[in-house]
Order: sequence, then structure tokens, then C-alpha cells
Amino acid sequence: MKTLSELRDLTVEALTQEVLSLRRMQFDQRMLRANGALDKTDKVRKTKKAIARVKTIITEKGGESHE
Repeated sequence: MKTLSELRDLTVEALTQEVLSLRRMQFDQRMLRANGALDKTDKVRKTKKAIARVKTIITEKGGESHE
């Protein structure tokens, strides 16, 4: 996962792609957890928080374009 400063440098389109990538990762992790194959279950929570961070940055960038 990328750092906050790396995410802030990306465009809205790149951030949207990042959200899609994280969603796929989250889905895979949930399937592994359901099967009992996920070693570190905290990864699911970290991925969820990363999605929220990226969505927040997208919202911030969207607000800048309207001003």
C-alpha cells in the first residue's frame, strides 16, 4: 500500500484505479479468511482503512476543482 504523500500526488483517475485494486485485494482477503487460509487477519482491516483514505483524498480533490 502506498503512503499518504504518494496518494496525494496521484490524479483522481489514478486514485480511482487504486480503489479498484484495493477492493479486489479486500475481496481476495475475505475469501481467504472465510476458508481459514488467511494468516494475518489484520490485513482485512488495514485494507479497509486504505480504501477509506483513498476515497477521502478523491473527495478532497473533487472539492478543489469546484472552487
